Amino acid sequence: ERLADELAALQAAADRLAQHRRQADEECRQAPSDAALRGAHATAIACARQALIRGEKAAYYLFDESLGTLLTRSRALELDVEPFIRDGQFEVRTLDPAEVSPGEFANMVKRSVESGARTVVIDSLNAYLQAMPGDKHLMLQMHELLTYLNQRGVVTMLILSQHGILGETRSDVDVSYLSD
Repeated sequence: ERLADELAALQAAADRLAQHRRQADEECRQAPSDAALRGAHATAIACARQALIRGEKAAYYLFDESLGTLLTRSRALELDVEPFIRDGQFEVRTLDPAEVSPGEFANMVKRSVESGARTVVIDSLNAYLQAMPGDKHLMLQMHELLTYLNQRGVVTMLILSQHGILGETRSDVDVSYLSD
């Protein structure tokens, strides 16, 4: 019965996500990168929430927006995560990348994993990378962090905005390197 309830909740979330995607696709015709990014946020919130519903811990690192925006977005999608934050199951950290070194960030994420986080969201990779353009080893450090998370079996989602028009997008980040 619990499995059936979880499946029903997952289907309902998938239906809401599909509706949001249809809206995002429509908006994408008007402002491609902005609407697509909202879709990425919605997907990350939905996936993290499902992990929370399963009783897992999750961590969400915000570089691009405020906690208030995240909470407003999640409630609008009927994916409220505030109760999980209140009970300590969902750790949300709003970070200023200019004030956090790559090593400090990696240690924060590792502490979350050591405290039981099974899902990690980094939102957004662009803001994190742009705040430290002079750091030659930033991509290597991110690659090492992602390797660590993979070895621990942690579901990791990176939000990355791309530039261009559908079919001709480009990214300032070598995603294939990071995902290896």
